[in-house]
Amino acid sequence: QQLIRTILGSYVQQDQLKVIEFRFFQGYSLKDVAEEMHITIGAVKSLQHRGLTTIRKYIVENSLSPADLIPDSSRS
Repeated sequence: QQLIRTILGSYVQQDQLKVIEFRFFQGYSLKDVAEEMHITIGAVKSLQHRGLTTIRKYIVENSLSPADLIPDSSRS
């Protein structure tokens, strides 16, 4: 997760990163994120979409597969 967070922090805007961390690393619902960040559910969806789009673009531009970003303990 640290590699993913490092990449995200370098390429994704802070508000988008915060939404992605709440949604995917902490398991928050859209409603929970909206309440935590004091924004609408629509804003959460928009930030999440833009953040994920940026991540996809990074993966494509750097010829990575999503698996390259996920540490595999069996490879250690």
